[in-house]
Amino acid sequence: MTLLSLAAKQIWPHVLTVARLKPVRVFLLHSQDAAESKGPAQRLKRFFDESGLVPRGGTRLELNPIAEELLSRIQEELSIGQTKVMKEDLLAVREAGGLLGNVVCVRKAELPEEVIQYAPHNNIAVVRKSELVPGFRNLLNPHRPPDSADIAALAAHFRQ
Repeated sequence: MTLLSLAAKQIWPHVLTVARLKPVRVFLLHSQDAAESKGPAQRLKRFFDESGLVPRGGTRLELNPIAEELLSRIQEELSIGQTKVMKEDLLAVREAGGLLGNVVCVRKAELPEEVIQYAPHNNIAVVRKSELVPGFRNLLNPHRPPDSADIAALAAHFRQ
């Protein structure tokens, strides 16, 4: 059996698949991106050659420009799907908050820009977990004048 595999950062799914299927040849398709695809493909080849999971010489690296395009498209589609799920989650949070309550979503990770813009349109405040105290202070006292820390945080945000 011959196995074609798109190499990416997560190598264990490839290792488990090869261990289960026991192919005679493995073609590791990779893009030019050293961190995302080429480096992991090289490590997989070395691992397969040294471990004996694939007969020696049975693993080949193949640079594939289509693989890079495919991986980019998959990443974009997953991002779109994730954004849609986040928006649906925010609406569910708003429903749970009730009509008279103020809804606040506390997140550890940064939200995609599209979701950040979507939340205020649905009366949902988003506060990063690392900024709980200043975030809630701003929500509870929206009309207080900004202090120097607020201005510095705003400047840092727009420098990104």
